[in-house]
Amino acid sequence: MEKAYSSVLGESFQVKVLQDTGVLRNRLMCWKYKFGELINCYQVKFYFIIVHTDNMTNLVPNKLFFTRGVGRGDTMLRSFEEALRDAGIAQFNIVTVSSIFPPGAEIVSREEGLTLLKPGQILFTVLARNASNEMNRMLSSAIGYAIPTDRSKWGYLSEHHSFGETEKKAGFFAEKLAAEMLASTTGEQDELVWDQKKEEYRLKDRILQTKNICSTAVVLKEEEWTTTIGAAVLIVE
Repeated sequence: MEKAYSSVLGESFQVKVLQDTGVLRNRLMCWKYKFGELINCYQVKFYFIIVHTDNMTNLVPNKLFFTRGVGRGDTMLRSFEEALRDAGIAQFNIVTVSSIFPPGAEIVSREEGLTLLKPGQILFTVLARNASNEMNRMLSSAIGYAIPTDRSKWGYLSEHHSFGETEKKAGFFAEKLAAEMLASTTGEQDELVWDQKKEEYRLKDRILQTKNICSTAVVLKEEEWTTTIGAAVLIVE
């Protein structure tokens, strides 16, 4: 069965009801962002409704900001919520996506970025997350990014979660991951060099900038959960 509807944004989309094969039987809702298409699947008894918007070009982010947070609580979930609050993004419905820095996207401050969002909004985010309740355990979550000189091309965002690493070490590792992924698009990852003066990775004239943001914490109490997060928040205007 197939029927046309109109979304709250006025965009047309198609709804197809597919018989359940049992593979996704236990998932009440799933989001999948692949090949430029956003698919929202809802289970209704033994059927799935797949909603597919026709105009997906509006989902290419044109701005993004970076944030980080630390949370503590008696459960992992509570500590994660506190980490989201510390990062300023607890009021949104977060959907994690993979690691492409959109072509031409502008980096804005966390403060400016939050003014462009509404509570309850679905928020696409590249998220690094780590948690532990082991006393004295050090944990880190880092996001690195690498932007090409040609801003009409895409860059990379990387997530790194680790134990026993300082903020500087975990952050640099995430940054190196992003730089290596960008360099690999031209097969020149072996040509990467560290610019000590600018404190970023360089690849001849092909990489404009590399940076990172990292959240590090130590579990302070027995059986208290600690969560660290680092996030690149993608904004679609």
